[in-house]
Amino acid sequence: MFINQYRIDKDTFKEYAYKIVCRPFYIRGGLLDLFAIVMCIIGIMHGHYIIAAIEGIAALLLLISIIYSPYLVNAHLSTGEEVSIHFSEYIEVIKNNEKMSVEYRQIQKIIPLKNGIILSLGEGKIILVKRDAFVKGDYEQFETFIYNQIK
Repeated sequence: MFINQYRIDKDTFKEYAYKIVCRPFYIRGGLLDLFAIVMCIIGIMHGHYIIAAIEGIAALLLLISIIYSPYLVNAHLSTGEEVSIHFSEYIEVIKNNEKMSVEYRQIQKIIPLKNGIILSLGEGKIILVKRDAFVKGDYEQFETFIYNQIK
């Protein structure tokens, strides 16, 4: 049995916001930003300064939104809540005195992070397991255990 307990803070979800939530936005936004910059350059080369200015403004706005997107995700997270995750025959997540039970077969994907792992259950549901928050068991044993459970 493993128990993972931590208090939710903005730093807890920082890596999650950068690598998981915002990643599709980075890719799409980066491609659109590159396109806007190319169109701005082409507009300048052909003397269409108004169109070039519009494309330049669009590129700048896209760049700003790409940079600030993780901060916007973190701003909407609730902080200070205690999370306790118990791993035995099934996974039990306790947050705000509410319990959620999850069977291991519901885990669709394991996403490694620098500070732990994310157990993705699909439909935007996740379980975040922090590397340094084990009160029973340790992370290395847990990692072996969880990968064996979903095989």
